[in-house]
Amino acid sequence: MAEVNKPFFIHVALSPHSALNFGTLTGNKSRPVFTIPPPTTLIGALSYPLARIEGSPESGRRYMPAVLAGILMGVYMRLDGPAIPYATITKMWFYDPDDKLVKSDAYGYQRLYVKPKWRGGPTIKAVYIFDGVKARKELGDRWREKLVASATTMVRLGDKESLVSVDQVSYGEAEILYLDEVVTRYTVPLNDALLIEPVERWQELKVYEFYDWRKLKGPDITELPTTKVVFAYDRRNFLAGGLKVRNRNAGKLKAYKLKVGEEVEHVVAW
Repeated sequence: MAEVNKPFFIHVALSPHSALNFGTLTGNKSRPVFTIPPPTTLIGALSYPLARIEGSPESGRRYMPAVLAGILMGVYMRLDGPAIPYATITKMWFYDPDDKLVKSDAYGYQRLYVKPKWRGGPTIKAVYIFDGVKARKELGDRWREKLVASATTMVRLGDKESLVSVDQVSYGEAEILYLDEVVTRYTVPLNDALLIEPVERWQELKVYEFYDWRKLKGPDITELPTTKVVFAYDRRNFLAGGLKVRNRNAGKLKAYKLKVGEEVEHVVAW
């Protein structure tokens, strides 16, 4: 088992049941969906079973997503498979306290339709890197067991209708490396010091702006600062593309090396 003072990783392979929703809040009747889950959504997916294991409400005084954010060193994902956003007009009922009437309205509700499997494997893979010292302080001596048990019992990725099944969970010690170049198939946290390019020129680079999970303290995330991540997508094969990441100033780049089954994966440190 990994030492407490070493980073601990959990890799989760997920198969969506049908459609997922991790939409943006636009302030109007349109609810566009992201085409990859934000880090806050990945944290929320793990926090729901962890709250049940800990015996505390998911949104109680001890806000479990904030607990996880406080012990995490990094959150990553990749998408292997077609993902099609599709919107429908949905009727919504609400109570107007001024008129004392139940009223209705309609808004554009977009969901992301994702195949459960693609080319024989689950379509979504998530990686969590934990600080062992902080995790033990927050969750006790059995922190590894609690986190792994939470990963194996994840049921949703997004809203309550975004159901997923866990296909495989891998975990262990994450090795810290300092490299001239990192090649990864997972999301990369974007900052001005990085040079990022696709491994193959036909792969599409996508930049997403999400709420910064590192600042998460409570249920209201609308006031959080934002951060950006980069993801490469191979539209020829509908698979995660590779990213080559270097330091713009010719320095070393901090990364984590993970042993996932028979494969070795790398992710860039936040």
